[in-house]
Amino acid sequence: RQAHMDHHLYLNTARDPDIILSQPEESGRKLLANLLQDLVFVLAVKRFLQYFQSDPSNYSVLPWRTLSVAYFTRMLKPIGLVILAQAGLFLVFAMTAGPTFYLWFHVLPIMTLYPFQIRVRSIAEHSFEPGYAPRLSDDIWVARTSRLNMFERIIVAPFGQRYHYEHHVFPGVPNCNLAKVHRLLIDAGIPVPVNTSYFGFVTRKILMDLSGTAK
Repeated sequence: RQAHMDHHLYLNTARDPDIILSQPEESGRKLLANLLQDLVFVLAVKRFLQYFQSDPSNYSVLPWRTLSVAYFTRMLKPIGLVILAQAGLFLVFAMTAGPTFYLWFHVLPIMTLYPFQIRVRSIAEHSFEPGYAPRLSDDIWVARTSRLNMFERIIVAPFGQRYHYEHHVFPGVPNCNLAKVHRLLIDAGIPVPVNTSYFGFVTRKILMDLSGTAK
């Protein structure tokens, strides 16, 4: 909750916890390197350390830079319910498919594929178009809605998350009503930035940088 609230308050600034997912001016080469790191647990560990900070008043975007024994001691309280929930889930796997399936079909995907697709979403929703250079300080505020193909709607954004511009403008509106907000904005003549594909946006940004056409 703290991380998500700060993401809305400090979007694309040094105080935005999601800056570890994407920075608006990041190059395609850097994006590609980060996505490859996601597949070897790097982002999962960083997000874990972000989420389980016990003191909101001292919340840090980059807590791994100042780790201490006290940090891990304070982590024990907020992580307790997660351990309990995971123990229950492990028990379900152990009684049905088998305990090893808990590792291969839950732990491994949530530590690799999930961070990977979350980064893809963040890049497509909050980074600059290839070659864009901001002129004003307000230009750092970037949020896009995405039309998406059926695969991306089912796998990446099944609950209306694709209406991300609307979510940032009206963060109190539940996901189920964001499509209605989108239609109201369009009907009122308010331009809504729209992207056609999460993976398409990221792929285009990477390829344009690698080919030298993003400048």
